[in-house]
Amino acid sequence: MTLTPDVEGRIPPEQTASGQSPVRVGALLNRIQPTPDTIVLLVAAWIAQIGLGAEPAFALPAYEVRSLLELPLYVGLGVLASFVSIFYQKTGSKTLPF
Repeated sequence: MTLTPDVEGRIPPEQTASGQSPVRVGALLNRIQPTPDTIVLLVAAWIAQIGLGAEPAFALPAYEVRSLLELPLYVGLGVLASFVSIFYQKTGSKTLPF
């Protein structure tokens, strides 16, 4: 089934799957607009891939959990990081030296 929008860019209710409200065709496309920083990021990634190739720049070793006693440490580190981020948001970035 092909959807044919009317003059205002809406799909008539009889053409929608639910048959209820019309959908604006261009509404989603208007929200997806590349910003300059996104374009710069994509061009930089493209140039880096051309220069360095498709292989990763460095290899990371495989990580193994050696003991189940490590897991509470990671949970504690995550909780500590969340408190630091909440503190950083509440106090503002101007009061911290980094």
